[in-house]
Amino acid sequence: MATSLSISARRDLARRVALLEDLPDPLLDELLERCELVRLAPGEVLFRAGEPARGLGLIATGEVALHLRVRDDEHRLVGRLRAGEAVGELSVIDARPPASTATATTEVQLFRLPCDALTELLADRRPAARILLRRLSAVVTRRLRLLDHQLQRARRGSSDTTLPPTGARRLEALGPQQRQRAGQQRHLRQLSEAAVAPLLDVMRFSEVPSGGVLFHEGSPAWACYLVLHGSIEVLVRRPAQLQELAHAPAGSLLSPLAILDVAVHAATCRAHEPSRVVELRRPAFEALLDDGEDGAWSLMLALLRVLAGQLREGMRHTLYGEWTGARGPPHERDDFLVRAQAGLGDFDLQELVLVDRRA
Repeated sequence: MATSLSISARRDLARRVALLEDLPDPLLDELLERCELVRLAPGEVLFRAGEPARGLGLIATGEVALHLRVRDDEHRLVGRLRAGEAVGELSVIDARPPASTATATTEVQLFRLPCDALTELLADRRPAARILLRRLSAVVTRRLRLLDHQLQRARRGSSDTTLPPTGARRLEALGPQQRQRAGQQRHLRQLSEAAVAPLLDVMRFSEVPSGGVLFHEGSPAWACYLVLHGSIEVLVRRPAQLQELAHAPAGSLLSPLAILDVAVHAATCRAHEPSRVVELRRPAFEALLDDGEDGAWSLMLALLRVLAGQLREGMRHTLYGEWTGARGPPHERDDFLVRAQAGLGDFDLQELVLVDRRA
């Protein structure tokens, strides 16, 4: 049920939502004038799994339960979202129907921002929408981390296998050939020359010898890497061994989470052969976002769409397996988030490895 309040009352209610609480009044009003204030009674459904997404829900009061269908006649509780939290953020990011059904367990008041409204605000380069998108990226990456934590409880132990240190690599500004090659990566070539130029300006190029380590599992993650030439092995530590998780050829984008979130690497990346990589560091990327550079915002949204898909698949794959018993050995199920952090996935390699086979 939709309702209306005075501008002052809407502001006060909206500031109970973590994503909105410290926005200046002009930016908050810019969002609220496009939001619908919705009230739900206990038991009322906000959205159903598989139905077209209606928008982002920003819960001001009350609680919403999320249920996932695991069989035709069986639904399982997968989470509860309370006042201050967001619901339906994945559908806003990737425009896919929700995977779960959201039902009010108490009286609920929430602001619903339609998907089209956010898209229009982003297209118009509105600061409020861009701030909201950055905060949504934090929500998505945090939920990926939580799923990662759950999965890694099944993967304990360490490997005695040692790897050489990463060592110092000479970083250089991209020359004309490197700029052209980097600009052909699938998420960059969609941008105009003017939009991609600031990204290429802050990227740095380096050579990695065969066997050289780009980064170690457990080390701070502060950059993503585009493989221009050669190939990279993605390795994870297992009890008594070092296992190759995937092989990333030229065109792959490694560790995309690193430019969206402060964390550590969940895998080791080692050059399988002499390779050339381009590095994009998080501080430089964030500076471009702060400056409102269109290329940086487009890249961020493209990565968020991929990560949203990974989060959907990880939850479905893991939770459905736990409830139905349809799961393989533990080491097969807990690779998902390792691959997500490395830029690799085991559901749709063409998309989740971020490989452009036409480049």
